[in-house]
Amino acid sequence: ISAFYSETSNVFFPDVAAMNTTHKIEGAHYSIDFYYPTTNYITSSMIDGEGTVEDNYSPIMVLSFNGKKIMLTGDISVAGEQMAMAQNTLPDVDVLKVAHHGSASSTGSAFLAQTKPEHSVICCGQNNKYNHPTTEALNRIMACGSQIYRTDTNGNVVVNITTEQVASIN
Repeated sequence: ISAFYSETSNVFFPDVAAMNTTHKIEGAHYSIDFYYPTTNYITSSMIDGEGTVEDNYSPIMVLSFNGKKIMLTGDISVAGEQMAMAQNTLPDVDVLKVAHHGSASSTGSAFLAQTKPEHSVICCGQNNKYNHPTTEALNRIMACGSQIYRTDTNGNVVVNITTEQVASIN
């Protein structure tokens, strides 16, 4: 990561390309749309609470397969989510891979209101030293009506999508 500093702000240039909804990977029966990052830089004002510059530059992408949408979010925080929503209208999704293991500073209420996930998957270890997922994140996810699956309590979480009508989470 490259950076420059001034009296008013810090700007970091991660070694990744900016993405937007024109960036797409397509296959015979699937597509992956990219919604964030939308610039090739990140400022210190986009860093909030937990995480690092790299966390806030995590991509937001949506895998579409057989009429279902799965959103992958990396470790992005609320600041990054807000930047993504300012640049794009995020789609409703069937499954959300919750950001940053369910940290307090990720998966904000506005983000959940826009994406409306039916199911949310939180990847975290049992009794981890960060206490992920946090009560704050769990409460926000429950408030939006999403069914929560957690690797620390449910073990491996497998999403099966066979047709538009048949999808299951085990």
